[in-house]
Amino acid sequence: MRGARAGAAEMMDFCQMWLRGQQQGLDAQYELSRCDWQLSQVDKTVTYRRHGSVVAVAPFTMIGSFCAHNGTWLWAWANPAIHREVTMNQQQTLACVQQVGMTNLAQPVLQVNELPGLWQDRSQVSHYAQRVHTAVGRLVSMAAYSLGGVGVQCYVNSAQKVIGWVVLNHVYVPVESV
Repeated sequence: MRGARAGAAEMMDFCQMWLRGQQQGLDAQYELSRCDWQLSQVDKTVTYRRHGSVVAVAPFTMIGSFCAHNGTWLWAWANPAIHREVTMNQQQTLACVQQVGMTNLAQPVLQVNELPGLWQDRSQVSHYAQRVHTAVGRLVSMAAYSLGGVGVQCYVNSAQKVIGWVVLNHVYVPVESV
């Protein structure tokens, strides 16, 4: 069993390094971290603006959200507030977690602090906040890698209590109409 855990940890670390590289590449090319952005479930896009001008647009797939109030991760497909056509579906989630051999992660709602498989190989993280940060980071990275996205965007609700993530499917610069 130790070998399976080590393999899962290595795969999760690989996904995190891959995503970090993707994010750095996007920022180098588009400077998205310096942009304001707006997500539209209706248009299925995230629009990035700087100084009022559109810098880039990205179709997205919602993967899930973390609620700080109760310490839970909710997969997007299980969230009734999210349109089904923009979510990572249940089958994609199962395929994603099977890659790391942790099918228990395919449940609609996860109590993040109780998932040692997502953080135990990180120097036995002892503080709640560190465990949660590590676990959520690994969930986001695995999903982004599984979907083959080019990066992720993190959003926070107005109460600053729920943090969600979308995978950017690709990024393009819109052509101005003539």
